Amino acid sequence: TLSLVNQFSYLGVILDKRMTFRSHFSHIAAKSNSFLNGFAFASRLTRGLNSSILKIIYKAAVEPLVLYCASVFRQISDKRWTHVKLSQIQRPFLLRIIKG
Repeated sequence: TLSLVNQFSYLGVILDKRMTFRSHFSHIAAKSNSFLNGFAFASRLTRGLNSSILKIIYKAAVEPLVLYCASVFRQISDKRWTHVKLSQIQRPFLLRIIKG
C-alpha cells in the first residue's frame, strides 16, 4: 500500500509536498554544523592551518554540500529565507578562513 507523506528524500534532496526545500536546507545546516567543529579546530588562531588550506577544505567539503542539486531549488533562490539560510550555513566557515 502507498501512504501519503509530508516529505521524502530522493537522491539526497529532501522534497516536501509544497516544494519549499526548507527541510532540505535545515538538513544541510545540521550536516555543516557537525563538520564545523573539526573545521574550527583546524582553523584556530595559534598553530592552526593557514587561510589558503582552509579555503581548499571549504571548497572541497562545504561548497559541494551546499551546491548539490542547486538547479533543483533554483525556483526558490530569490526568496529571502533562502539567502538567510545559506548565509547561516556559509558564514561561520568563511569567518574562520579569514581568521575573523
